[in-house]
Amino acid sequence: MKKGFILLEVLIASAIGAIISGMLVSSLFQAYRFRRTVDNLATLSLRIATVQRQFERDLAGAFIPVEAQQNKNKKDKDKKAQDKEKKSGGSNSDKTLQDKSQDKAKEGKGSDKKKQKKPLEKVFYSVNKTGDKQKNLELLTCITNNPLQIFWSARSGRAKPKVARVVYKLAPEKGRTDSFVLMRQEGGALDFKAYGADAEKKIRAYPVLDGIKQITAQYTVTVEKKDETKKKEKKVTREVKQFDTWGTKITEEKKESELPLVPHVVELRVVLWDTQFKDSTTTVVTVPIVPSIDALRIPEKQEPEEKKEKKEQKTKPSQPDAIQQRFKKTMQDIKRLTQNVKQQPTGTS
Repeated sequence: MKKGFILLEVLIASAIGAIISGMLVSSLFQAYRFRRTVDNLATLSLRIATVQRQFERDLAGAFIPVEAQQNKNKKDKDKKAQDKEKKSGGSNSDKTLQDKSQDKAKEGKGSDKKKQKKPLEKVFYSVNKTGDKQKNLELLTCITNNPLQIFWSARSGRAKPKVARVVYKLAPEKGRTDSFVLMRQEGGALDFKAYGADAEKKIRAYPVLDGIKQITAQYTVTVEKKDETKKKEKKVTREVKQFDTWGTKITEEKKESELPLVPHVVELRVVLWDTQFKDSTTTVVTVPIVPSIDALRIPEKQEPEEKKEKKEQKTKPSQPDAIQQRFKKTMQDIKRLTQNVKQQPTGTS
């Protein structure tokens, strides 16, 4: 008789093999899933680091150029003059019209000699997508003194100024309806129109980040709030205001003259897809901005004029008291000099 395996032995061996193969397959699947999660974490951390570093670099260097500040001060003066005219009535209106006509005539004569520069607008400007309930960011631009570094030498390249305009645009990603790409433009031209589609010299736009689900922005600014509770005393306090956009009609309706040209804090909420476009992670980038030295100054408490006069009267001594104090000081100085002379040893001949 030929020796062989019994049916029971074959069944037992196949069962053991199936258990071992199942264990191997599950371990391989776990290893693949662990590798996928590690890859997702690594790519997400890298993407978050790039977008955070780029936003912080550009927005932290945002500042107000001198031309824009002068233009804003001029507008504020014109508004104040108009308000005074309205309060005073029509008596001074004829004089102001004559002054304006004279100023325009002078400007016309000067323009023949030198062409006037266009006012620098949209120093810091942000718009959301129209008709979007999530208030996704569409465009963000600012003038920064911290552009990308350029390496140049005597053979290649050339030096460029450390002032540039940066424009961020959120464009839809190709092949996906629920994903966006963050595009960036940078150039030495400070005029915002130079970065539009109709510009003569188009500035190259390159992608910074893709796989974006949502980007929302919030701009915070502290403004002086004057509470005129009493006629003589004027208490100056700070008020915090927050906006979803900046430099648009919404801020104009809320008394743009009281707001600075650049916000004090920018908070960006970025939602990123993973590599499989199934799960999403959220990161928040907060960038404080110091556009000028005046933003760091704390307003001093304004005291009423009566208290100031009383303090000045107390601190200022009368004329005879001041003469007596000076006389005492001179006498003390003379005594010290005489004591020093007496203490000095005399030389022997």
